[in-house]
Amino acid sequence: MKTVVLAIAIATADAFSPIMDSGSVTSTSHTVPHLGNVKLVCDHSEKAAPKLYLEVDTAAWEALGQVMTGLDVSLPAPPDCPPFKHALVTYGIVSQTHPPWDGRQFNGEKPGGYGQPHVDIHFMVKSIEEQEALTSTCTTVDPGPTNSAGALIQCSETATDEATRKFFIEPPPDQVTGFAQDTSFGNHAIIGHGLHLMPLSDLAPGGPAHCQSTGPEGSWVDCMNQFMGVVMGGDFVDQGCTCGPWTDGMTAILNVYNGEVLGNEVMPAIGIVRALGSGALPNPYLEEYPTAGKYSTSGYQPVATYSYLNADAHIFRTGLVQQASTPLPPLDHAQPPNIKRRGVITVRPAVAFAHDLAPPIKH
Repeated sequence: MKTVVLAIAIATADAFSPIMDSGSVTSTSHTVPHLGNVKLVCDHSEKAAPKLYLEVDTAAWEALGQVMTGLDVSLPAPPDCPPFKHALVTYGIVSQTHPPWDGRQFNGEKPGGYGQPHVDIHFMVKSIEEQEALTSTCTTVDPGPTNSAGALIQCSETATDEATRKFFIEPPPDQVTGFAQDTSFGNHAIIGHGLHLMPLSDLAPGGPAHCQSTGPEGSWVDCMNQFMGVVMGGDFVDQGCTCGPWTDGMTAILNVYNGEVLGNEVMPAIGIVRALGSGALPNPYLEEYPTAGKYSTSGYQPVATYSYLNADAHIFRTGLVQQASTPLPPLDHAQPPNIKRRGVITVRPAVAFAHDLAPPIKH
């Protein structure tokens, strides 16, 4: 049994109390390692499309491509975007990525799966203290992935103890509409996060979470061996495994634990800033976020991911576009315009686009 204590740092808060910016925009400011000053913003300037997003300096964001030490910070949220109480921001230390992946970028090919450097931003409905109390203990995979503090974090899907099994209990089906559990790569239950459910669009054939192999194991294991063989210092050895391309560098993830939805996650690639600036993606870029048939919390629920580059101000914003649900005061519930559904974007060929989106990975 593994308990991680204080493995997730609370970022230094320059302004812990909400700050009124302009109109109906509130934010909390934080100093985050490698990113410098970061804001967590609750933006109601467009009533039909309220937003909750992380705002960072574009140069600091793109410089994460050179950071290999990882990042795990929790940022208290403004109180004006319930039910969300904090954002858990993580950046992997294994070549800045996490599975599903196939390592083909190490062979001069486009990377398959989530093999591009990216940040995981979990907008959580629990307080930082509640989240840590709930998800700090499980039987971990050893050897296995670690967080930036070096602690093992992946919960074993074969463990039978009660604390670990809680990570794998999903909410009722109508609360996880559009998402499903992916059992590849040892499953995706992580201390501090909960279980990561993948969007069905990513799990479908051709999606980045769908891997297939004609290699020795005939499964995702061959993709893992391709990737980890290089990370551990060897050469790329083709095991006949590929994962679908992650063509837009953005994905919605659902975080669950013990039958509850803990949070709504977005996964923006580091290279998405370049894609927004070059026109490879529309700016702002909205990708459909699967909406549940029923919510266990009241407040603002996500309908799209949000990525926006303000090139003049050198600011990148990434997070959620939301709609209000009862019992909040009524708003204009019109569907935010121009939401893109994966597979519809034809602005550039997928092969070239994937190369452009992913900055070089150092290993």
